[in-house]
Amino acid sequence: MNESTSNPDDSEMNDASSPYQPPTVESTATQPASTGQPLASAGRRFGAFLLDGVVIGIGGLFFGMLLGGTILGMIGMGAGVDAGAAPEEAAAAAALGGFIGGLLGTIIGPYIAIFIMMILECFTGITPGKLMLGMKVSNADGSDANLGSIVIRGLLKYQYNWVVIVGIFTGLDFLVTISGILSLVMFFGIFLIFGEGRQTLWDKMAKTSVVMKD
Repeated sequence: MNESTSNPDDSEMNDASSPYQPPTVESTATQPASTGQPLASAGRRFGAFLLDGVVIGIGGLFFGMLLGGTILGMIGMGAGVDAGAAPEEAAAAAALGGFIGGLLGTIIGPYIAIFIMMILECFTGITPGKLMLGMKVSNADGSDANLGSIVIRGLLKYQYNWVVIVGIFTGLDFLVTISGILSLVMFFGIFLIFGEGRQTLWDKMAKTSVVMKD
């Protein structure tokens, strides 16, 4: 009886030359899994900055003008009436008060708009620019951020607003100086969005980022 023998080298050569090889399974251990929405592009994020600036500048200006003009106009008219002025004089006092109030409002209005936007972003992670371009604040990996991370990020981003207010009301003038220096640093920190992680400086500090909304 003849015994069939097989040469291991022949088997390896046959396997190598055969076109019918089983598919190679690539390990995914080193491939990071997506944990959330895709990161927003640098261009979209920069566009949101510009839109927010327009809202703060133009929106705050008109809001302040309307609010200041209305309040001081009413005060001027009330003062004229209390002083027993004629209707024409009371109307002139109201017009003067409205004019002065409008001028003051154009200066104060943008600061009020910044403060409102700070509150909005600290508690929702949304600004008008992000809303219009379909973005929201997230964790650095794209997953949903919790309220604590969103608040920390907002306070870092808008420190030039609330730190100055704290410094003025507490009399700690050095806080105003510190805020000015930090504002310069944060301004250049905006351009880090063009880096690999698409994070601003305050994003890196708060371990957050910005992603596309569902």
